[in-house]
Amino acid sequence: MFIDHDLVPHVISCKGVQLEVENAIKENAGLCHEVNPNRTLTSLHHAIDTLHYALDDSNTYPVQLVNEVLEIQSHSNMTSSFIWDEYLYGDLMISIYYDDDSPVVTLQSPEKHQFSESDEEYIKETDTRSILIYVPKIKVSNGKWTLNVMNWKDATSEVHILVKSTNITDASEYPITVRSWTKLFNENGRVPKVGIYTDVIQGHHPLSDVTVTAHVHREDGKIHVIELFDNGAGADIEKHDGIYSRYYPYIHQSPGSYHVDVHVTDSETKGVIVKKEIIAPTNPELEDLGNIPDFRYNITKVPLEFGLTRTTAAGTIRIPEQTNRRHFRSTSPNSEHSYLPVRVHDLKIIKVSKAEKSFVVSWTAPGSHLDHGKASYYNFIYHNDTNLLLDSPEMAKTFQKNSILNGNKSDPAIAGSEEKFKFRMPAEYSAIGFRLCAVSSHNKGCEYSNMVTVGFPGK
Repeated sequence: MFIDHDLVPHVISCKGVQLEVENAIKENAGLCHEVNPNRTLTSLHHAIDTLHYALDDSNTYPVQLVNEVLEIQSHSNMTSSFIWDEYLYGDLMISIYYDDDSPVVTLQSPEKHQFSESDEEYIKETDTRSILIYVPKIKVSNGKWTLNVMNWKDATSEVHILVKSTNITDASEYPITVRSWTKLFNENGRVPKVGIYTDVIQGHHPLSDVTVTAHVHREDGKIHVIELFDNGAGADIEKHDGIYSRYYPYIHQSPGSYHVDVHVTDSETKGVIVKKEIIAPTNPELEDLGNIPDFRYNITKVPLEFGLTRTTAAGTIRIPEQTNRRHFRSTSPNSEHSYLPVRVHDLKIIKVSKAEKSFVVSWTAPGSHLDHGKASYYNFIYHNDTNLLLDSPEMAKTFQKNSILNGNKSDPAIAGSEEKFKFRMPAEYSAIGFRLCAVSSHNKGCEYSNMVTVGFPGK
């Protein structure tokens, strides 16, 4: 067998691989994986999973924990803290850059050990106006580290702090990594909007219940801090997939460039790694017939023992001045009302009572302007003709207050919260389709939600 040595071969085989061929592949740093030809789809799932872990080199990259600028008043000190978690395996490297004179810097470990200028881990570079604290992994312990910076000068000092874990070459598991990006939605005839997205994963397993905040820096010096959610609402497409998202609704206030950085924390150790692994098809015989089977999964939630600290940059958003003039008549904060509430797309029925002739629905509250704030009220519509409900919602019937058994349509929850309402089934129908929309304080309604259906046969 001839193998081009400029390529790295990887083979997935359904019939087995001859020993000499397997050895040739491995000699060229390739991977060889055999699958069961009678369970092709299941086996391929396992094989691809194996290749993903083997080929992904993200564990060799540095992991950034802190990237911040401190403005310290004269003869004052400030602290910066971070969590060194159990998924960091490299050396700890802290770089501190200052403007004029060197500040006094001390680092405290979780065991209260102090690293200062007299320690060998502490390196001061006066030519580059920087301080490097380099702690080898053998001395790095899991938990909360605290950096104290003292400005002894008579003037305010600006200090830039960068904390990261160095390259990892022998890690047994993947580190927790963060990747952020932004997207400008500038559709014809519509008010432009910006989505901010952050992927928080360990290997290819998503993290849940961590706090993700986007810091949006404007050209005028103002900073907006907004929390991102993985709740399947608004800018977020899928719930609990590890991608935290939200729209940024304030581009009307100032045209120009917006720089976005993202902070991920878990100071209360509530975060978990969600590991979803395939077990087997629920009906293996279907796979033998060439059909796609319905897989069963084993879901394990692994808690973060020490918490989490990560930062990353999401990039820069540029909003031309003519875009602002065209879409926003005013530069006041009230211009946010040019936005509609976002569409609800996670509406579902969670309970039906035949005895009460009632049903309970839930969804994520959309807010008033995009996925922020609080809507003024909800419109609930229904009809037995689902085509009419989808194509002509304005012709549908409306649920009145006396048909709402639990919930207040005039008091929606804050954006991102879970809503639950209970309704009495309309007397004139045995089955209906149901949709809703949120209405802003300026009486602007969003697009109607996805449709759900409910019925009581034999009524």
